[in-house]
Amino acid sequence: METAGLILAAGASTRMGEAKALLAWGERPLLQHQIDTLLAAGCRPVIVVLGHGAAEVRARVRCDEPCRIVINADYASGRASSVRAGAGAAPAKIEAVVVANVDQPCTVETVRRLMAARRERGALIVVPRHRGRNGHPAVFAGSLLAEMRGVEERHQGLKAVRAAHAAETLFLDVEDPLVGLDLNRPEDYARARGLA
Repeated sequence: METAGLILAAGASTRMGEAKALLAWGERPLLQHQIDTLLAAGCRPVIVVLGHGAAEVRARVRCDEPCRIVINADYASGRASSVRAGAGAAPAKIEAVVVANVDQPCTVETVRRLMAARRERGALIVVPRHRGRNGHPAVFAGSLLAEMRGVEERHQGLKAVRAAHAAETLFLDVEDPLVGLDLNRPEDYARARGLA
């Protein structure tokens, strides 16, 4: 069975003031970086959830099979709706799913290490940790897909799934400072660009 990738990129980017998906990251838009990274790490398929400004974002990125785009018309209700939309588009039987936010760039090496650790250690959830701080992306076992399809914003979305399986969560120490990035505001992006 394959490990799927799920990229959440539906938000309005209000704090950033421009579409985070289209911010330059190296030589390409940030969303393209995320797509290419998950594909290179071996995720099949990669599901991209778009919402706000979907037409503009879709026109600026390449997402050919095994990458596919899902439109979340309910994106304004919160991140949980995008998790539901993406999980609902995932194959019925997958080994695991790597959940990445568009504004939290990741690396091929770290994604591969997380996938391998989940497989080898049998953890339901794997979360990277850098210098004692939890990061992203998280990997969820395929057996949790039904729970992911039912997350609700009022119940804290994926945090509720994480909390329900805290005892079966593996925190994997990595030497990758990108796992702690969260590009919410222009100043966050300015500080992070040197790591691209």
